[in-house]
Amino acid sequence: MKRGIALLIAVCLFCSGCSSELLAGLSGQSSYFYRFIAQGENGQYKVKGTAYQAKEGKNLVLVRLAAENNSTVTVRGKQKAVKGNAQLVYTAGDGTEVLLAEAKDGEVDTIVSVQKGEGTIGFIPCESAEGQKAEAVIDFDFQIEGGEGVNLTGHEPEEIKPSESPKKLREADSSKEAGLADIGFPGIENDWPEKLLIKVDGLYARPLIMDFDVEEPGEISLSYKAEMGKLQIKIVNESGEIYFEEADIQAGDEKETSLDIDEAGAYWIYLYAEYFGGEVVLKPKE
Repeated sequence: MKRGIALLIAVCLFCSGCSSELLAGLSGQSSYFYRFIAQGENGQYKVKGTAYQAKEGKNLVLVRLAAENNSTVTVRGKQKAVKGNAQLVYTAGDGTEVLLAEAKDGEVDTIVSVQKGEGTIGFIPCESAEGQKAEAVIDFDFQIEGGEGVNLTGHEPEEIKPSESPKKLREADSSKEAGLADIGFPGIENDWPEKLLIKVDGLYARPLIMDFDVEEPGEISLSYKAEMGKLQIKIVNESGEIYFEEADIQAGDEKETSLDIDEAGAYWIYLYAEYFGGEVVLKPKE
């Protein structure tokens, strides 16, 4: 049975088994992404995940840019305010802020003029009806494209590895409403039991998680070929038992191996990627 891709947990500072809805009931002083995946190529930068914007926390940067001259940036995609509201803004090097959209608006399709020099695009807090800044939880999926002379350099959120068990990750993902969770990501396909395929150019993930079901014990084939960046792969069962783990995969590394799956059930493949380019394939052994 074909399953969806779980883009879960890039940074989770204080909760176990987090989902957007669970996090909406919590509060804190720090802003952070607790799900984050990004990929940039051909002048475009795609970002997807969930952001927690604290009312007194720092602004959350989605992408950094450098413009050789005054130019434009196009932002398209979707966002969903799970709790509260936040503003998506372009911030110029001199501190000038230009509002692109508010999270409650949902769809985003806008072109913003950008100044020569450095700048950012990201979330900032909104003020409540009483004039006070309020916290927010936002699901987002954006494609950002730089105009002539604009270089999109991306942004790496602080890395904190997830503490969630695979079972809790599945429960959190299955509880989400249809919508942003169903939006695909370029070069990532979950066609299990045929195969899982990741074929990307410049993927950043902390982590990308894909789940698959094994109906009966047997062997599965795992292969990877790294052309750029770094990659770490881990495969676990529902209890968290590790069936495969390899870190520090770098450009030029290539491998094909077989895994002995000794029991039926649910399994997860975790990919920690730092601007990885290449291919990872997981499929039943023929």
